Amino acid sequence: MISNIKSPNVFGEVIRDIAFTNEGFGCYDNFKLEQSFKEIQSHQSKDAKKIREIISNIEEIDPSLIPVFSNGELTLGWNWDGDGFLVVTDGKRIAYNNDCKNDNDWAYWEE
Repeated sequence: MISNIKSPNVFGEVIRDIAFTNEGFGCYDNFKLEQSFKEIQSHQSKDAKKIREIISNIEEIDPSLIPVFSNGELTLGWNWDGDGFLVVTDGKRIAYNNDCKNDNDWAYWEE
């Protein structure tokens, strides 16, 4: 169960494995999501709004340019500028990876 995972690296990679297809490393060389994930706007979800805030503040990008997707339980968004910045949440915790080619650069977001 995702909510029991303590390590941010494991938490982030489990969600990445669920969300992205197995055709490459998600948010690095593969941006294809499983069919259950649909693009959502900030007004549709507090998680989408928070993900866009985090990415836009760190990456200095217009929040409207940040793709965010959800399957109803998990939500993720990213910015790709040659390096991937990926943010994921299960609705309770948020983790981010500011270099998506690595599977060990995850950290939990703390306000």
